[in-house]
Amino acid sequence: MQEFLTNGGVMKAELGKRIKAERERKKVSQEKLAKAVGWNHHQIVSEIEQGSREVKVWELQKIANFLSVNMDVLLGNKELSESSYVLWRKKPEQDEKLLEARFLSECANYVWIEQTVSGSERESAAVFEELTLKKIDIKKFTFEDAYTLAGTIRQHMGLGDFPVTQLVGVLEDRYDIKFIVDHEDIEPSAACSRSEKGCFIFINGRNIEPRQYFSIAHELFHLITWDLEMLQLIDSDPKFHKKNEQLADAFAAGLLIPQEKLQSEVEKICASQAMGPADVIALSEQFQVSKKALLYRLLNVRLITEKQFNEIDSLLPKSPPTKTSFSVVHPLKRKFVRLVYLACEHVKITRAKAAKLLNIDLCDLSNLFNEYGFVELNV
Repeated sequence: MQEFLTNGGVMKAELGKRIKAERERKKVSQEKLAKAVGWNHHQIVSEIEQGSREVKVWELQKIANFLSVNMDVLLGNKELSESSYVLWRKKPEQDEKLLEARFLSECANYVWIEQTVSGSERESAAVFEELTLKKIDIKKFTFEDAYTLAGTIRQHMGLGDFPVTQLVGVLEDRYDIKFIVDHEDIEPSAACSRSEKGCFIFINGRNIEPRQYFSIAHELFHLITWDLEMLQLIDSDPKFHKKNEQLADAFAAGLLIPQEKLQSEVEKICASQAMGPADVIALSEQFQVSKKALLYRLLNVRLITEKQFNEIDSLLPKSPPTKTSFSVVHPLKRKFVRLVYLACEHVKITRAKAAKLLNIDLCDLSNLFNEYGFVELNV
């Protein structure tokens, strides 16, 4: 490929039209795209889209990366595949389509690297169990129904009395659910998608761990009750979207904090005294959920009154919604990093491709592998 994409390869006018169409599809302004590429004025984007300015290869690559689209699509060498539906826990107020495209691009990368390592597109079908799919009527489904479903799923998955300790491993190793972790300073805490490509959960890695695990259980409800007809209803009516999110919260609480075990633990520590803030803190640590989630669960199963709830809540220290410091290692990314490492060591992908998949600079690749405990042998 030459330094410039010219009439000898791709017509400037056609390339400009494709860039404009993709930019508008992602609802990105010319100013925002220009800034992402490193241009100081949006007029450059306008000139490219009108076909009056040449596009360098590195510029097109930056455009493609920012819009989360394959460069071959912009060049006209590949058709744009139909996007899967993404269900946001809370829709982003800005850049929804851009974040959605980034999430789906990461999903596609995960599937691709898994197939690259295994050498088979069908191997996983013989190994993994398909996640339960339960059709519900969002208009009639109750919170009690959500708690009941949570108990059924917990028993079916064999998650035990303290489900957080088992949840991620079971979802990854038994059901092939793939986790996409984003450390960018973005608003959404979670999202999910289910299609013929598999089940994916998007997690904001900046959130504190208890919130991340609660989000996983929350998104699991959506994956289990996934139904495009219902999702269209939710999209069209904020009332049903709100109810669906509340049901997912109830499911998550029921899944992660089993009522029988919670009652048993409360009896052990509060047999002769009223529940207090220290008890809530200890129990939240034991079940590995947030203090707020534990407190709501205590109220919902009537182990405390609403008056006790308010009193304890006022005395509890407020946990920050996000971490104050970050580690390059994230447990939900370990499987993906391991697959990239194997593909790199087996010389199925280049180190440059590995760095791109991991969204890091090539010079940082060895350090990242080392942080996860993977030693490069073929450097």
